Amino acid sequence: METAEYLFDLDDQQIFSAKNSDLKAKVLRYHLMPRLNKLLKVAMQQAQAIFEVDLMEHSTISQSPGFRTDRRKGEITMDYDWCKIGLTGVRKPIWSKIHNRKTGKSPVVSYISWDLELIDQGLVATVSLPANGPFTKG
Repeated sequence: METAEYLFDLDDQQIFSAKNSDLKAKVLRYHLMPRLNKLLKVAMQQAQAIFEVDLMEHSTISQSPGFRTDRRKGEITMDYDWCKIGLTGVRKPIWSKIHNRKTGKSPVVSYISWDLELIDQGLVATVSLPANGPFTKG
């Protein structure tokens, strides 16, 4: 894989200043999100080689915006100023006696997230671990 396939430059960042929300959403969905996906996969391959673990065993890939065209009615109204993809830990119920009123399900929390986010200032990588999660000593 060529490095240029997943690196981002000033032209990519400038899409966030576009006034046409529909055009911006299409560029994010069909051009930038696939490249972020490739970058995440390269980073995951390197992490798996270094740490010799299966990162997907207890994780899932999440992305935002989701562009769920089956749920949207009408034109895009949100002015996206980011696109993000990441590795998120499998969600676990946090309380057994509290339930969501609409679905009857317990609230859930992800114990880890590793995100790559493209914003108008450039590419940002973050890793989050909760203070009292299973990955911390306490």
